Amino acid sequence: MAVQTTDGRVPSPALSGLSNATAARPTVWWREMALVVAFYSAYAQIRSINGHHAGTPEQLARATRSAHHIIRLEDWLHIFHERGMQSAALHHLWLVKLANIFYGSCHFIVTAAVLVWLYRARPNLFGRWRSVLGIATGLALVGFTLFPTLPPRLLPPAFGFVDTLGRYGGLWTFNSGVVEHISDPFAAMPSLHLVWSTWVACAVWSATSRRQVRAAAVAYPIVTSIAVVITGNHYILDLVAGSAVFAAAWALSLAPAAIRRRRRATPLAIGA
Repeated sequence: MAVQTTDGRVPSPALSGLSNATAARPTVWWREMALVVAFYSAYAQIRSINGHHAGTPEQLARATRSAHHIIRLEDWLHIFHERGMQSAALHHLWLVKLANIFYGSCHFIVTAAVLVWLYRARPNLFGRWRSVLGIATGLALVGFTLFPTLPPRLLPPAFGFVDTLGRYGGLWTFNSGVVEHISDPFAAMPSLHLVWSTWVACAVWSATSRRQVRAAAVAYPIVTSIAVVITGNHYILDLVAGSAVFAAAWALSLAPAAIRRRRRATPLAIGA
């Protein structure tokens, strides 16, 4: 029997992977905060490896080489359209400025809001989706460590990209106070924006069957993909990698339950 949500609707069993037999255990809030601190500490360590702000010449050269590899692969695949997409958007500055605000705010705010909403309103789903988010973020951090990449906005002017956040502004810029010290300029591959927005879409979809809410959830990663490209923050392959990271995290989150089911299904050997 499917879980009944507080809005009187039945969430998608395929995504939630839960039943009424799965009791929602109270989660201690400070343990969740400890996980957040742990992930931020890992991110800070990676930022130290890759270099604060512009990094060292060696770090910049490594990130630039990675960007060139991506561009060459996209050229070969005939999908290097980021410059054309940004150029088209620059004819509509209102769109670019809106994308700057969206890029700079929704990434953290929406993800945190959905996580808190699940914790308070859908406790039976919270643990599962928190695990998916944690695994996905961890995998992305591994990607940032192994493949630091210069985003399009930081490429030499000859490539024709514009740092729209720096030129046209938003709620903040990468050169502003706190942001300059906490951001990793080479954390482009995979796109954590797409990882988290896809997580938001799937988590919300699983928690409600309201059509309008589900439609907004599906639209969110699509809008995110467009925003991160026209602002010059990601390549198309970053988005592909972000999707792969989320899929891997989803699969890994299923592993413990699958192992438990297999153990229960395996009869004990008598006299072993």
